Amino acid sequence: MTMMTKIICICASVLTGVSLTSAEVPGEFRPQPTLQPAEHAGATGTNVQPLDTYPVSHAPLVNTAQRKPKLANPGEPAVRGNELVFNAGWEMIEAPRLKIAAGATLSRPGVDTRDWYDATVPGTVLTTLVDEGVYPDPYYGLNNLLIPESLNQQDYWYRTEFTVPGNFSGHELTLQFNGINYYAEVWFNGQYLGHITGAFIRGKFDVTKLAKPGGKNVLAVMVAPPPDPGIPSEQSVKYGPGDNGGKLCLDGPTFECAEGWDWIPAIRDRDTGLWQDVILRATGPVIIGDPQVITKLPLPDTSSADVTVETELHNASASPEKGVLRGDFEGVKFEEPVALNAGETKTVSFASRDFPQLTVKHPRLWWPNGYGKPELYHLQLRFITDDKKESDHAAVRFGIREMSYNFEVKKTDGTHERVEFTPTLALGAGEKIIDNRRDTMVWGLENKVKRDAAVIAAGGKPPTTPFWWGQNQQTTVGLWPGAEQSPSLRLATDTNMGPYLVIKVNGQKIECLGGDWGMDDAMKRVSRERLEPCIRLTRDAHMNMILNWAGQSTSEALYDLCDEYGILVWNDFWRNTEAFDYAPVDYDLFARNAADVLKRDRNHPSIALWCSGNEGICPEPLHEKLNQLIYKLDGTRYFQPNSRLVNMRNSGPWSNLPLEKYFQDLNQGFSTEIGASSIPSAEVMRTFIPEADLWPYGDLWAYHDLHATGAGDHNSTFGRIASRYGEPRDLADLCRKAQMLNYETFRAIYEGFNSRLWNDCSGVIVWMSHPSWPSLVWQFYSWDYDPNGSLFGAKKGAEPIHIQMSTPDCQIAVINHRSATLKDVTAQATIYDLSGQPEANRKAVLTAAPDACTDAFTLDWPANGAHFVHLELRDANGHMLSENFYWHARDEHQLQQLDSLSKVSLKGRLHVRRSATGTVIEGHVTNPSKTPALLVRLTLRDAKTGQRILPAYYDENYFSLLPGESRNFQIETRGPVNGAFVDTDGWNVESTRLH
Repeated sequence: MTMMTKIICICASVLTGVSLTSAEVPGEFRPQPTLQPAEHAGATGTNVQPLDTYPVSHAPLVNTAQRKPKLANPGEPAVRGNELVFNAGWEMIEAPRLKIAAGATLSRPGVDTRDWYDATVPGTVLTTLVDEGVYPDPYYGLNNLLIPESLNQQDYWYRTEFTVPGNFSGHELTLQFNGINYYAEVWFNGQYLGHITGAFIRGKFDVTKLAKPGGKNVLAVMVAPPPDPGIPSEQSVKYGPGDNGGKLCLDGPTFECAEGWDWIPAIRDRDTGLWQDVILRATGPVIIGDPQVITKLPLPDTSSADVTVETELHNASASPEKGVLRGDFEGVKFEEPVALNAGETKTVSFASRDFPQLTVKHPRLWWPNGYGKPELYHLQLRFITDDKKESDHAAVRFGIREMSYNFEVKKTDGTHERVEFTPTLALGAGEKIIDNRRDTMVWGLENKVKRDAAVIAAGGKPPTTPFWWGQNQQTTVGLWPGAEQSPSLRLATDTNMGPYLVIKVNGQKIECLGGDWGMDDAMKRVSRERLEPCIRLTRDAHMNMILNWAGQSTSEALYDLCDEYGILVWNDFWRNTEAFDYAPVDYDLFARNAADVLKRDRNHPSIALWCSGNEGICPEPLHEKLNQLIYKLDGTRYFQPNSRLVNMRNSGPWSNLPLEKYFQDLNQGFSTEIGASSIPSAEVMRTFIPEADLWPYGDLWAYHDLHATGAGDHNSTFGRIASRYGEPRDLADLCRKAQMLNYETFRAIYEGFNSRLWNDCSGVIVWMSHPSWPSLVWQFYSWDYDPNGSLFGAKKGAEPIHIQMSTPDCQIAVINHRSATLKDVTAQATIYDLSGQPEANRKAVLTAAPDACTDAFTLDWPANGAHFVHLELRDANGHMLSENFYWHARDEHQLQQLDSLSKVSLKGRLHVRRSATGTVIEGHVTNPSKTPALLVRLTLRDAKTGQRILPAYYDENYFSLLPGESRNFQIETRGPVNGAFVDTDGWNVESTRLH
């Protein structure tokens, strides 16, 4: 053993998380319901809804699902190198239907499974029951009401018979569950292995002595729902959205939103099941644990990077083992001999001070979308034993990048100052830097007397609103004594930012623009194939961040995609609105799940920070556990105590407001929740609402999240539409007008923050960008990937180089998110009347500073009537850098004049070609009329069926064309297209097919 390697010896009988055949008794550790929560909460999950307030459909509500016949052969798991992946061959049954529900029997051959379902794994119980035709699609209409709540009140058995490959003989065999919900008991070949609790922790079991390579093996898993499923609200016009959450929050770590929120109905099984992969791994005696890769840049210099690689090694055998741990990535190689005693675990670290080759010259940096390429490196670790055999290998993808954070802190003497905090510069020092204790921040109900006293002393009145609305608790974190001397801290230079958080990557300030993900999919169908279109659409909209709300979308597939597309992830843990929702009751369980997430996901460059939870801070004992875990198991990221109010703006509003509000009142600080409704097209609505319930507004609309009351009530949406565009006449007219509102509202949200960039504004995350099921609110695209006006309004507002107009003052400004100055650019604005005739023109030549908003001029808007303005930004050579198009009136009611625009029929053509990843449709469209064509929508369709081709990625959509103006566009799909056409429609655009 040499001084070049830091080796920490840890005596342990087994690798962390791996269990031999268990001495525990089945059921010994089964979670029990919390019958009388000690905490008082607003959402108790105990309210019984009156039957006369249940939603009612005008269409028949009948279970038309047809049970599928049982497969003659359910299949076998797939061999993937040294792994057996159990993605086929599963069967499932409700435990009460079994005469004998004994794991010892069910995990042996000879069980009659003719009455079992062919199970979908990975997947939930409900996924299987829908796939097997027991229940109808819960996403359609009110079908969810046909599925009983009893699904979350019983256990389930999963079972599979399979053959272990013969070449696995003589190897250590580890059975790994990558995610179950909520509690599982695992049996293998007649033996009880142990239990798993929590949705986000891996379960690992040593089955070396139990497996039969070359022969038949049986795995049986009992899965139980969370013990506190709560009583959900069935949203309706009369009842409203009901409570956001309830008793299920007590059981965190789990999918607490599955009890129902104002954007998702109750999921009947509460997402119980084997929701992630199950894998059998074959290795030699020495097993590699969870590696960590840490990268440091000598900022502001980025010409080199120091890389540290650290991993656990475990000797699973009963005899000593010697060998060499080898690593390599992109031509960089390193190795070190290691000796392990029987059953011993060691942590092996490779650092640049001992391995100079780990100082990477001219590294390819990982950047967020819009700031550079998200470059990735690929690490391979192998342990080679003395007899030259590979015992185990691990592959890790990582990015070279440095995270730092600017925010205001309260110093130990009570004064405040802004600091820049770089966590990696504190690694190994063992010192506490950021003090985010509740008392330090004067946070929570326990500190209300102190807060009120400070308000009174300042001449104000203490708030009387419920605690969960924030009560003006705007506060900052503190510093621990002595922390001011830490090399991880320095004075920040962005003094215009007040107390607010600024996130920096590689020394570059990032204006965080993005959207919340409440949950990836309500039924946890979260394969890479299903999630990639969502991340691609996010990237294409110039977004650079998503917020993993309450940790509900935690999965490898999501993080992998965000790594690849350059999307930062604000990563919450599983805690929700403090005082309104219960805090989790089992702190140790929560911490064990958090520790496993940290070890599994810490190498993803996309994860920007860890956050205690949504709209609240965990109780102090749990909060301190998280603090310690993040420092010990990660150490490279900031732990943000709360998604709001602590160095953040408050949450909300979530409803449609006059556009000037986004430029005057709401564009402040860093906001993680500010939203507006987002009604899709009538065609999309027909995919999930029966024809009888499409018009007028009613219970089906409310059940699909456009509520009569609450945070996103339909009155704000319909009211804004009526005020600006007139009362909707029918469904088609409503959806036509809704797209106008969608586009301009989401554009205004981002442009409002642009207008004060780095002057008290550092980021805006809209509530939400991603729907978890077919919804009528808070989304950029529909559940089936159809983008609406919201996405393209956001895309326009978030352009890296952008020209915009603020309302109501009509200030024209240039936004330059690039690091280079834009010299001698020309900003031009032309105002047109409704006939498309120019009325006024103004231009200015200016220099747009890097990473800044530069004002150009203010327009003198006409006093009367609706008008258009076309903005252009061109470089010194006349090349277009950005353009924008607005409809505006001093009196917004005069925008109803837009309804008098003559109908326009567009002309155009298409060219279809194959690409390496699918099909590219290149098009050209022209407005040959004398009338402006407003908000032109393109829809790619299959030539034979006329159905939408989804997902499809449009570089241009929901654009406007002046008389005689043309536009080139491009549409990409991820598969072959055998015949297609493009439909055009819009505000005043006749439906026309382009071929």
